[in-house]
Amino acid sequence: MNFFRLQDAGISLSKMRKFNSGDGGDGHKHGLCVSTSPDRFGGAEGAYGSDRPGEVVVLKGTKVAEIYDGYRIRPTEIVARFSWATWQAMLADGTAWDYEDWN
Repeated sequence: MNFFRLQDAGISLSKMRKFNSGDGGDGHKHGLCVSTSPDRFGGAEGAYGSDRPGEVVVLKGTKVAEIYDGYRIRPTEIVARFSWATWQAMLADGTAWDYEDWN
């Protein structure tokens, strides 16, 4: 299964593995909060723009817990990275959905 995360650009897989996301609505368990949908990022969309470049990271990982809009995972692999602007264009033309993988 692929997971999706909107975050600051350039964060390494090693740093993502060590990071514990703040509010996943689950009592702050360990792990990285992610979405299972290419177009839902728990409200983080408003935090990124020209003054703060974000990126969408498509990840594989082990589920830790279910949260209100996705999961907490322990990331194991980066599948792809896209700038937030590129991802928005990919959502508009439908190619972002090519990264949905339920296997």
